[in-house]
Amino acid sequence: MKLTLKKTIASILCISMIPSMMTGCKKESTSYSHTDFAMGTVTNITLYGTSDDLEQTEQKIIDMEKKLEKQQLSWRLTSSQVSKINQELKQNNGKTKVTGNLKNWLQQAIKISQDSYADGRNTVDPTIGALTKLWDFESSDPKVPDANKIKKAISGDLSENSQHVTVKDNGEILACDKNTKIDLGAYGKGIGTDEAIKMIKKDKEITEDQLKSLEKDIQKATDDAVNKIDSMIAEKEKELLTV
Repeated sequence: MKLTLKKTIASILCISMIPSMMTGCKKESTSYSHTDFAMGTVTNITLYGTSDDLEQTEQKIIDMEKKLEKQQLSWRLTSSQVSKINQELKQNNGKTKVTGNLKNWLQQAIKISQDSYADGRNTVDPTIGALTKLWDFESSDPKVPDANKIKKAISGDLSENSQHVTVKDNGEILACDKNTKIDLGAYGKGIGTDEAIKMIKKDKEITEDQLKSLEKDIQKATDDAVNKIDSMIAEKEKELLTV
């Protein structure tokens, strides 16, 4: 089962990349760094520039990330769209609808996952929340789940579940398994990074040249992270399969 550990590690790596991406712009004499908790993990953002309100800009980024999590991306918070989608899939026998930006994000995430299955990478799957939630990383006492629970979670087609989920252009979501649960994980961190860049660009705190350089850095860091995940997982996935 390649996806389980890859998805977990990918989430950690992607959020770890955010600070380096945010500091990829040209360094100036002034900087501000702050550590906070958002999207289920610790975030550290360092901003460089000549502005006197870097602290205010950083706080705006954190506030935006938390709002994005609460209103749209979290599978844990009942107030979010993703959480409601998971509930509705179960209640409506694998059918529901999604609107707004989340529809586009889900379509992109599903496409990336399906492509990774097609070329044999099996890198990450945003539809195996039923499996990833067993680890319960945010509890006060997280533990490796019981082997029988893992085997039950990956029974049937769950190991390649994104291939059995469709997000149509009209927002309709169809899942072959009503127990499918969306967990955007690493995708969510990437969405948060994209939205932070948009906000900085809108506020004219980043130039077009800096943005282009930043986008190249993000792509390279993403490619490096995927390669690192592949090498780290090679042995670990064998252990999981033999449980």
